[in-house]
Amino acid sequence: MLCSNCGNELANPAAKFCNKCGKAVASQDVGAHEAVTGRELGSKDQTKKSQGNMKANLLRIAVLAIVFATIGAYNSFRQHPKEASPVSNLASPIASSAVLPTPAHNFIIDAALYDRIHIGDTLSQVESVTSPPLKQSDEGHRGTVCAWGGPLPKPVLDVWLKNDHVVSKQAIFSFEDIRLDEGRQIAEPTAKYNFDLYRKVKKGMSLQQVEAIMKGKSTSMDSFSGPDSPEYYWKNKDGLSELDVNLEKGHVYFKSAVNLR
Repeated sequence: MLCSNCGNELANPAAKFCNKCGKAVASQDVGAHEAVTGRELGSKDQTKKSQGNMKANLLRIAVLAIVFATIGAYNSFRQHPKEASPVSNLASPIASSAVLPTPAHNFIIDAALYDRIHIGDTLSQVESVTSPPLKQSDEGHRGTVCAWGGPLPKPVLDVWLKNDHVVSKQAIFSFEDIRLDEGRQIAEPTAKYNFDLYRKVKKGMSLQQVEAIMKGKSTSMDSFSGPDSPEYYWKNKDGLSELDVNLEKGHVYFKSAVNLR
């Protein structure tokens, strides 16, 4: 602060007399100095107050951010539960092998297999020479049919059961169709057409060769599959058993045994 009389800078801004000229310092100069000093102090207080408010606001924002982050994480956990790590999902080889299904028996659907299944056998006995059936369904009065193999043209074995006992069986394999139904076996062991004759018929034979085996012409025939694919039937007198042969361009390509013994 300067003296208004001599222009000297006062050593003590609050002094009433100049330390150089000795004259009284104007009261307005002191008041001005006090006003300036008051404004400076007020400005400092305001700055401190603003800084305090800013810190308080930052603290509030930080707390709210933590709260919202916690709520968001909780909701995410409820919607997407924590998944097990890939390592925890890997079962040991011992545990895996314990639950694997038993492998099916190695078997071929052919006449030999068909012969091993008998009317009256239980399903367990049939499974002992085959495997658990691939398909099983109820066919009403015919019973429950169990199927192996297929689909056609792959070999197929069908077995019908009533009260867990075989009542009918059918095998379609290679170029053969063998079927045996309950109560439809040939009553006379000396029936003209039997399973031994059926086995003698081979794929590729001519009609004349088949007739030589059967010792006679067929009892009936049809051409439902076309003129080049006739089907010939050798039927026994019981009307329930027969041997059928399908020809393709003059040669056997399929044969069927229905209730033959």
